[in-house]
Amino acid sequence: RHFDITKIITERLTRKIQPDSLTLEDYKSIIQYQFIEQYREMSKMQELYDSETNHGINQAAQERWNQQIDAELRSFGVKK
Repeated sequence: RHFDITKIITERLTRKIQPDSLTLEDYKSIIQYQFIEQYREMSKMQELYDSETNHGINQAAQERWNQQIDAELRSFGVKK
């Protein structure tokens, strides 16, 4: 589900850098800052996923993560 986690973070980033949140003077630095913050969030989420699921071995934890990931993907309209 690492690709799905990456997609979630990408969707979050896309929503954070909407045109109304950017200024002409600072848009590059705002985008760079948001990218770095979301990259950090992705790394933490990937590590937590691997830790809790024991790399997919812990089936109960894997199912919780599957539900959480699917719900967030649906909230972005990525998954039905």
